Order: sequence, then C-alpha cells, then structure tokens
Amino acid sequence: MTSDADKLTYRWPWWVHCFTLGVLSLLTILLLAVSTSLDGREVWQNWSESKELRRAAYAEQIFPDRVFRTRSNTWSNLAYVVVGLYCIALAWHDRTAPQKPSENYLTGTPAMSLLFGITCCQLGFGSGLFHASLTRLGQQIDVAAMYAPLLTMLAVSLGRWSLAWFPSRLQGLPTTTVLVTTVVVCTGYLFVYKWSMSSLIVLSSRTTIILAVSVMSSLSMLVQQSTRNTTTTIALVDSSNDNST
Repeated sequence: MTSDADKLTYRWPWWVHCFTLGVLSLLTILLLAVSTSLDGREVWQNWSESKELRRAAYAEQIFPDRVFRTRSNTWSNLAYVVVGLYCIALAWHDRTAPQKPSENYLTGTPAMSLLFGITCCQLGFGSGLFHASLTRLGQQIDVAAMYAPLLTMLAVSLGRWSLAWFPSRLQGLPTTTVLVTTVVVCTGYLFVYKWSMSSLIVLSSRTTIILAVSVMSSLSMLVQQSTRNTTTTIALVDSSNDNST
C-alpha cells in the first residue's frame, strides 16, 4: 500500500507550474502586442502564399489583411507550447531529483523529455506561424514541425524497448545521444524535402511504427515482469521447502 509520503514524491514541484504559466503569460502578452501594433499592415505580402489563403480549408474565416489571418487556429497552438514547457521543466526536475531504480524510462532519461518538450514548442511555433500567415514557407515549417514530436515518441519507444531487451549490451553506449541526433537529422531532412513527399503517407507511417514499437515495448515489459514473478515464486517455494525439512 502506498503511504502518503510516497504519494507526495509523485507530485510536480510548484516551480514547474510557475515556469510554464509564467512563460505562457509572457508569450500571450507578446503576441497581443504584435497583433495590435501590426494590425492592418501587409506583413505577409512579400511571402509566397499557400493555396489555403485563397481557398479556406480549416473551417475558419480568413482575414487577409490581418497579422493573424486565421485567429483561432493561430492562438490554439499555444496548447502545444504549454505541453512543451511542462516537459522541459519536468526534464530539469528529473535531472536534478534523486533517481530511483524503479522509475520509468523517461524520468531516468531527462534528455528525451527535454527533446519532446522542445519539439512540442517547435510544433506550436511552426503551426502558429503557418495559420497566422498562410504562406508556403509557413506551411513547410508547420509540416516539418508535426514530424518532430512523432519522431521523438518513436525514439522514446525504441530507447525503452532496447534497454528492456539488451540492458547489458547497451550499457556504456551513448544510446540517448544517438537517438536525439537521429531525431534532429530526420526532422531537418523532412523539412528540406517536404514538398517532394506526401505528408499523409509520412505521418501515417510514423504513427504505425510508433504503435508497433510501443506494443513491442509493452510486451517485453510484461514478459520481464512475468519472469521476475516466476523467479520470485520459485525462490519462495524452495525457501519454504528448506524450512519444512
């Protein structure tokens, strides 16, 4: 049974909320100032427009002469930033807090939490830029930013799965560095070659791979837990037999 003292250890520190809400407040004030000061100006006139500017595709009214050409779809991207800020703060918390052997992969690998937080903020920025501008470059940044969190989730699943199956072989190897570098390189590649590939195919394939690796990781954890339980049961039975004799 979990004691009250144990439950307290799983609560987020107060500064995590303060950091996230503080940065969110500053970003909101900054965006309000930008939208107010530049309202009515042709901010995006020298940018190549996307086809969505002339043909509404996001169930929202378009304001071609405003800084935020689609308001709701622009402001709503702050939700991604909030998730990213929380992940960044929790990554720092996990890095400085005492680690327990029973804690999960993410708490034991703060770099992956940090990477996911950064990619979520990247997604909020990229998607926000596109829906504010409805430009071709904004769309390219937006789509590439959508890949980044998915690639990070895949890297997390691969890292957890590989450590579950090959803990001794991977000990001492820079597994996290390799995974982080791979995510960064793949994100850059997908940004550069965005217009030469189908976003639907890339996103669906990434999602399928993530689900497959996650299932494999979960199954491996169940097998390992079952093996440990069997070993413990055998040890208890042997101990009981020894005591009875």
